[in-house]
Amino acid sequence: LEGAIARNGAKAGSVVVVDPWTGRVLALASLPSFDPSNPGGSPSANWRLRPVQDALEPGSTVKPFTIAAALAAGALKPNQSINCENGVARIGGRRLHDAHPYEWLTPTQVLAHSSNIGTAKIALDLGKKDLYRAFRRFGFGEPTGIGVPGETAGILRHYRRWYEIDTATISFGHGVAVNLLQLANAHRVIASGGQWVSPRLVRTIEPVGRAASVPPLPPGRRVLRAETAERVTR
Repeated sequence: LEGAIARNGAKAGSVVVVDPWTGRVLALASLPSFDPSNPGGSPSANWRLRPVQDALEPGSTVKPFTIAAALAAGALKPNQSINCENGVARIGGRRLHDAHPYEWLTPTQVLAHSSNIGTAKIALDLGKKDLYRAFRRFGFGEPTGIGVPGETAGILRHYRRWYEIDTATISFGHGVAVNLLQLANAHRVIASGGQWVSPRLVRTIEPVGRAASVPPLPPGRRVLRAETAERVTR
């Protein structure tokens, strides 16, 4: 993480590593950091665990969830062609742009080329209600339940407050905010075959003289059918 911050000239950075099958958090770190035994030795801005306590716009990293939701609902066919209008489209009175101009793309190509226009059109076909509900099932808009104090729920406004342009931009990660652990756990859902589980930070507690197991986590929930998760993974 230190090396990545230095190479990119960044002010800060976070990393999360999650086991896709169990939800166990294998690594959780942020920089700049501080010494908990001497917090006064660091600026107060450092007194937080960024991957859990900071909410940021996720951008294109949420496009797989939009496409997964549309496939699951039958609003999108795997080989369907989407008109990406050569890189510029007007939706809800606003102009949307792609980084590179494309005309017709399949869902796979929409992801491969990270097309905002293609993703937005998929979301509009799905509808704001179903997109909102899918994002909630993936864990956005509520804490993960990891148990770290001060975890942010992020920002996911109710679909009744969305305009058409909101449906479009939220589908590619603008107008919504998540913490990094939420985002990692949502991708874990797809990697694991469609099952959401609460991430776990501690596996066992070992006081002096004996070991004590951490209480079991609540049961997970199915977000996607296994075949849909496998299709999105491919």
